[in-house]
Amino acid sequence: RASIHQTMQATPSIIAFHRDMLLNIPTFVDLANIQYLRQQQVNKDVDGQNMNRNKHQYQVNDQVLITPSTTTNRKLNPKYTGPYIITQIH
Repeated sequence: RASIHQTMQATPSIIAFHRDMLLNIPTFVDLANIQYLRQQQVNKDVDGQNMNRNKHQYQVNDQVLITPSTTTNRKLNPKYTGPYIITQIH
C-alpha cells in the first residue's frame, strides 16, 4: 500500500526500505519517534476504553461471580462460577 499511515506519518515502504518508492530517493526514518507516536496512540486507545469501565470498590464479605478463563461455547454451561465471598483485600 502506498497510503501514509496516520500514526507513523510514513508509508510502510518508506519504513521498510528507507526510500521513497515513487521518486526513488533515500529518506530518513526516525524509528524512535515512530515508536513514541505508536505508544501515544496506544495510551489514547486504552484511556478511551477505560472511560467506559465501572470502577469496583470491593469490600470484605462482598459476593462476586467469576468468569472462567477457559470456557467451552456450550449453550447450557454456566457462564459464571460462584458466588464467592471476598475475605481479604490487598
